[in-house]
Amino acid sequence: MSMETTFGFVKPDAIAHWESIATMIREHGLTIGDTAKSVWKTRSGTEEIIRTLYPQDERIVAMTVERFLHQPCIAFQVKGDDAVRRFYRLAGTHVSPLRCDRDTIRHRYGSHKADEEDGTFYWPNAIHRARNKEEAIRQIHMFFSNA
Repeated sequence: MSMETTFGFVKPDAIAHWESIATMIREHGLTIGDTAKSVWKTRSGTEEIIRTLYPQDERIVAMTVERFLHQPCIAFQVKGDDAVRRFYRLAGTHVSPLRCDRDTIRHRYGSHKADEEDGTFYWPNAIHRARNKEEAIRQIHMFFSNA
């Protein structure tokens, strides 16, 4: 195994659970590195970040922007052996918290009911996590200028 750093952020709908989420991360043998609490301040800035994090359907981007704009989030780095894979699994491997294992962050702290607008579903799933090393590096640089 190799020492890695990956990226995550607690979404606005789960910000009240940050301490419990941080405890879960540490209990799984990972450490939390740099953290940054921020507020999504401008529509254009929020859209730019969301499009980079979630380059899917524009309806999902729009729904996400509406939920994040002017709301707090906590961005953080996770470090440890094989951190990208381990944190991805701990966070939850599916968008829907209902489809995640019970011992994941998304199942525990995400909503078990999707929001729906015009046939598009948005899952308030508590946490974002990088899917691979390349994504982790790119997202760390977006949120941490000293990285």
